[in-house]
Amino acid sequence: MGKMRIEFNSAGFQALLSGPEVRADIERRTRAIADAAGENFEAQVKVGMAHGGMRVIGTVAPTSFKGVKEEAEHKVLTSALGAGR
Repeated sequence: MGKMRIEFNSAGFQALLSGPEVRADIERRTRAIADAAGENFEAQVKVGMAHGGMRVIGTVAPTSFKGVKEEAEHKVLTSALGAGR
């Protein structure tokens, strides 16, 4: 059998990683994690540079010192990560 060559379509990857379907999925997952963590956490989704290209980036972070304290003492955000599956 001969050698197989794979040529990646970079523009196609970029379109996929920043497309509306991926954004909707990331929004759903980050919202579920933030909801599971509680009222002191919020989800944010944006398109930005990561790993050399534009892609959808989702974060969940505390909105107050109380949220920071809840995570530090009780790991509420860490425990909520399963909600994003």
